[in-house]
Amino acid sequence: MVSPSGGRDSKSTGTNAADEDSPEKGTMDQEEAQKSARRSNQRRHTHNSREKLNVKFKELSRFVAPNVSQSGSSSSTKTHKSKIISDAIQMYNNLVKKREALETELVFSSLEKLEEWLTKIVEKKREDLYEILEDIVRVFCVKQEWILGEVWAPEMTDEKVVLKRVKCVKNPCCDRDETLFIEEFIDHGNVHQYEPPTGPQGRAFQTLRPEWLSDLNDPTIFPAGETARESGITTACSLPVKSEICNPPILAVVMFYSREAMPFDSAKLSLAGEIQSQSALLRSRSFMIPLC
Repeated sequence: MVSPSGGRDSKSTGTNAADEDSPEKGTMDQEEAQKSARRSNQRRHTHNSREKLNVKFKELSRFVAPNVSQSGSSSSTKTHKSKIISDAIQMYNNLVKKREALETELVFSSLEKLEEWLTKIVEKKREDLYEILEDIVRVFCVKQEWILGEVWAPEMTDEKVVLKRVKCVKNPCCDRDETLFIEEFIDHGNVHQYEPPTGPQGRAFQTLRPEWLSDLNDPTIFPAGETARESGITTACSLPVKSEICNPPILAVVMFYSREAMPFDSAKLSLAGEIQSQSALLRSRSFMIPLC
């Protein structure tokens, strides 16, 4: 209300002043101040984090540039963070390949080193023969340049034996782009099993002899031939892992595959088969773990 003299009504004015000084208004102001402080802290934290990240990217770019350029990549200044990350991943992959290659060369450098490595693997994984074979398959993939290795285990089903894949190992020294080609073939092995003498796995299990296949076109000899051809696989090799104390005397069948045409090599077959059989024998004699 406005008084006749033109001034505001004192009652009305008193009410507005009370509203301004109410506890609710003070609480709202305090909450707003707290929100503002939190936003300020978040902005400061984000700014500091970005600054730290930029420093790390600069350090990484200085470290990555000379190392990647040595492997054949462009040595131009890295200006994009995505390029720095890509080069860092490439450098890491190169280091992994070099490490795998060096470790494999060390394993095969002498008979003493080979036996030492086998003993160490058996001690570490003695409860699971297939874990032991997985490590052996990995070093043979590197040493003999197979792109893929598998371990197939016998299993009794309705009074008959079927072979199922229990381990699958990609060559860690192969480029990722190359191993992408074999993904469909790997998936094929996930859902298929073989009853001896079907497939190279089944024949190796039944005959107790290794097999080298340079022609994968006949489905009666190599049932996965169509998928193998689509994946670029041209050579396959099967190796029975034998035991002198089990019946049947086959603990597993190991398969190797290559996307390169590999001529028959008896030395590869005999060496691989001997080491795998020795690993099973070493496991049974040293630790008395039943294999069957």
